[in-house]
Amino acid sequence: MRVLVVTFGFEGMSAEELAAVSEELAPQFAAIPGCLEKTWLLDRGARRCGGVYKFADEASLRAYQGSELWAGVEANAAFSDFSVAVYEVMESATAITGGLSSEALAG
Repeated sequence: MRVLVVTFGFEGMSAEELAAVSEELAPQFAAIPGCLEKTWLLDRGARRCGGVYKFADEASLRAYQGSELWAGVEANAAFSDFSVAVYEVMESATAITGGLSSEALAG
């Protein structure tokens, strides 16, 4: 399993407006092939937002990064100062601390 952590600044809208737009877009993100889960992030004070994505494998993660959905987020004029990091999940330790395995997330 791979985890993608993306954060970025937002401007030109309130946190409430951002939340409303995010809810509208959530079904598109739920349909990303190979994406097992996305957690939406918001730091009102710092005016930053983003997401933590869990992907079944590296290929699915890279396909998302090459998608129109990804490109649309990056091209949005309201977003800036992107931070993108990819991590491998340490499955055994994660299971001990109550995290879900890729099999459990897949259903």
